Amino acid sequence: MVFAYALYLGLIGGSLLAVLFGLARVGEGFRRWRQATALHDVPIASLDAVSIGEAAVVGRLAGAERDCAVPVADQQCVCYDLEVVDSTDTLPVHEEREAARLFVTTDEGRIRVDLDGFEFDLTDDRTGSLSVKSYDDPPEGAVAFAEEHDLPDQGMRRDREFRYEFLRDGDEVYAYGTVEPDPEREAGAGEKGVVLVAGDDGFLSNKSTATLLRERRFTLAKSVTVGAVVGTGGLAAFLWLTGIAQLFL
Repeated sequence: MVFAYALYLGLIGGSLLAVLFGLARVGEGFRRWRQATALHDVPIASLDAVSIGEAAVVGRLAGAERDCAVPVADQQCVCYDLEVVDSTDTLPVHEEREAARLFVTTDEGRIRVDLDGFEFDLTDDRTGSLSVKSYDDPPEGAVAFAEEHDLPDQGMRRDREFRYEFLRDGDEVYAYGTVEPDPEREAGAGEKGVVLVAGDDGFLSNKSTATLLRERRFTLAKSVTVGAVVGTGGLAAFLWLTGIAQLFL
């Protein structure tokens, strides 16, 4: 009897997850469609003439003041994104982003980029992961990171994965966002006192614009189709399992 109740509740939970997954896929499709529209319609700005508002810039990434390093990997960088995912948890148990004071530079000038809120879309050589099984002897760096950030003990059943993305000084990047006045500095020789922020759909990539467009081709139709099928199926299962559907039949 207990098993039957557990199975029933598991099926209801699974149907709700299917609905949430479907909604997320539809949202992802619209987000990437907006990015594709920006890639098509927003011209690359010249950094000696960039203006306030929506903008896209292409240039070399340069970090000022200091470098940083991915905590669990031997990767020097100027910025990184890190999340820790445990097999026993639905959401990441830890997320962080670290960056030097960053600029996109060209021969025409430079613009500061505030990475807060930007989505990363990076090539395989700028991403990585470290998996630590519950029965493994974890690397020293993973142990130190877990202690520093008070992560849950892995025990005998919690597998852990560190997923990270990073960029290095000099990487060629495409950045789309919104240009605003920079409260941290005034205009100087060869540059304006502005900063590129994420806005609603800002993203940063070291891929070519042709690759970014190709990856987003038909993304809206694909995501909406998958999301609608999975979400509708999950909703139908939920209504049937809870008896709501029978009330209208």
